[in-house]
Amino acid sequence: MLTTWLCLAASVAALSGEPAKRFEVRDAAIFADGRPFPLMMDFTWSAPHNQALFRFARQFGVNVHYCGAGFGVAADIDRAAIDRLYELAAAERVYICFGFSAAHGYRYIAEHPEAAMINAAGKPCGEGRVSYLEPGYRAALAESLRQLCEHVRGKPWHFGYYPQDEHSYSDLAGYEDASLKVFRERLVKKYGSLDAV
Repeated sequence: MLTTWLCLAASVAALSGEPAKRFEVRDAAIFADGRPFPLMMDFTWSAPHNQALFRFARQFGVNVHYCGAGFGVAADIDRAAIDRLYELAAAERVYICFGFSAAHGYRYIAEHPEAAMINAAGKPCGEGRVSYLEPGYRAALAESLRQLCEHVRGKPWHFGYYPQDEHSYSDLAGYEDASLKVFRERLVKKYGSLDAV
């Protein structure tokens, strides 16, 4: 009970005042402008991102909120919507860890079917699962991250980024050409040749 109270009190203290100018990690702890910053982060992807959400987050001691973006890889970024989220969070002194879906590539796969994760039966995995090893997708992911970072980099209540990267848990995957190529290269590196395997 005492530990919980201390964590909540420290978290509320971390939310007060101006946003930190610098975060750093040392000795397995996060520091904001040199002071301990107990990370109390929530991941409320299904709730509407409105003022009430950020107010309740602050009241319950949350100091970082994960905001999933309404865009995916190689999609247009709604900069006005992102700015509005930061305004709502700043009003309650809650930092934002911003992310977008890097795993569900419906739109990308529609234009680049070769990027789809393939299961053992040779069929594309469900839920728009995309192969992280496909070179075109990797380039598109890097560009999407660059655009997001460029837009939010100077925002004072910005905490970090998170490309939401859940793999195809519902399906055995990795049979697409890009993954097989990497797997073969690793086998050759380990055993000297495919024949040696």
